[in-house]
Amino acid sequence: MSLESFENRAMLLKLETVENTDAAPTATANAFQLMNGRSGLQADSIKRQLDRPFFGGDPSTPVNIRGFIEGEVEMVGALTPGQPSPLSPLLQVCGMAETLVTSPAPALARYNVISRGIPSASSYFFHAGTLKKLLGARGNLSGLAYEIGKTYTAKLRLEGNCIDVEEDDLPSDLDYDAFVEPMPYTTEYGELKVNGFNVDGISLSVDFGNELAVKQHTEARIARISDRKPTFTVRFYRPAHANLNAWALWKSRTILPIVASVGIGAGAGRGVRTLLRAQIVEPPQEVEHEKDTAVEIKGELVPSSSGNDELVFEFLTLP
Repeated sequence: MSLESFENRAMLLKLETVENTDAAPTATANAFQLMNGRSGLQADSIKRQLDRPFFGGDPSTPVNIRGFIEGEVEMVGALTPGQPSPLSPLLQVCGMAETLVTSPAPALARYNVISRGIPSASSYFFHAGTLKKLLGARGNLSGLAYEIGKTYTAKLRLEGNCIDVEEDDLPSDLDYDAFVEPMPYTTEYGELKVNGFNVDGISLSVDFGNELAVKQHTEARIARISDRKPTFTVRFYRPAHANLNAWALWKSRTILPIVASVGIGAGAGRGVRTLLRAQIVEPPQEVEHEKDTAVEIKGELVPSSSGNDELVFEFLTLP
């Protein structure tokens, strides 16, 4: 066969009505915009350590064959406020619930973490003439990064039931129109609040910390999220202690709000707001950033007594 370019790849993603049953995503309705995507198969191995009168390798049998898809995504919402983000199926299989708010204003799409009833998805990954179909797939997001001078992105990993690599051409009718161009995190469009104070923000990074694994039993092989331990890292130029004393917040074990926004004043549906319920668990560090002094704080996202409120995304119009 002819050579195939490594750059030719595409991903489809659709929520499943019945877990681990192919939802049959299509290129026109379920194309998912991914960057630097890759996929593969993984398996455990049963080794037969035979006693023999000679040296040599042990025969093995692959078990719990499963697939994965990795890449990066741009955090964007719908241009019509109050409508689902094009990321909606991904956010849901990573352990979030969707709430669409149309009134009272502002209209927005809100996603908060959940601990039960996490849906599954079917995901197809086409790459240079091959196709991997992941069923019963769920995911994890890491490296969600607001970084000054860049766009808001995240690293994705999906895992699911996949036992073969098929041959198939990439679809010719992929529709990515729902994925708008993201706004950069800049002086004009960005904001970072720590404990209610507008800091001179540099970056915010968040990891979901999902405990993700494909588990098999006699009836099925399905990806599961068994736990979640989200973490964060924030950097900002050091403010006066009268405005924000990170060391005092750490010593007092304060649960503090951190709110990062991008797309301020950029127009309808261009805004993305991330709300964290955070606790600093390591002593704040003074770090160098472009030859100036910044403060870096790290910690965990801690839910209230109600639960499932430590990490929220809102896609909306930010005035």
